[in-house]
Amino acid sequence: LHRRRHGSVSGHIVIDRDHAGGHARIIADYFAKNPVYTHFHFRCRRYHMRRYFFLCIMQAVEERDPWFACRLDATGKMGLSPLQKCIAAPRILAYGHRSIF
Repeated sequence: LHRRRHGSVSGHIVIDRDHAGGHARIIADYFAKNPVYTHFHFRCRRYHMRRYFFLCIMQAVEERDPWFACRLDATGKMGLSPLQKCIAAPRILAYGHRSIF
């Protein structure tokens, strides 16, 4: 009998990173009808561009690069959303390390 593996390495502990919850928090913080952070915070303090422009960039990147699409990880759970990846990419470039969601 083959035992189904739950990760990329047999015997390793799988940690639930709550990717769906992280995506929901980003939506609630910046893109909801009544976001936690205002337009000013998004444009002037956080991303230095309009939300609409950020979403256009995200859509264009997602269409051109399959890495930005949402897909299953090694454990069979959904990975990071395109929104989470597009938010993390500039941080990685700016600071030289991956961000934690």
